[in-house]
Amino acid sequence: MTLIRLSISYLSGYSKAIDDIKGETELMVFFVECGNNFTLSYGDIDDDFYDSLLLMYEMAIQNVTELSPEEQKVCYKLTIYNS
Repeated sequence: MTLIRLSISYLSGYSKAIDDIKGETELMVFFVECGNNFTLSYGDIDDDFYDSLLLMYEMAIQNVTELSPEEQKVCYKLTIYNS
């Protein structure tokens, strides 16, 4: 099992245990940010790596669309101010 698949598996376990869509989404976005930083530091990776990042980002976007408009604004503000 690759490290990325293992990370996705852990995230799935976290999601089931915590049942907090905002926390889950924040963790997903953090995963993608770490993957991007890894690429910037160490250079280009293989297609599976980028496919995993895209999949995670798609799942995060899906989660955000399930939030109310008010919750979406709060998440957006937190993301902007924490950048």
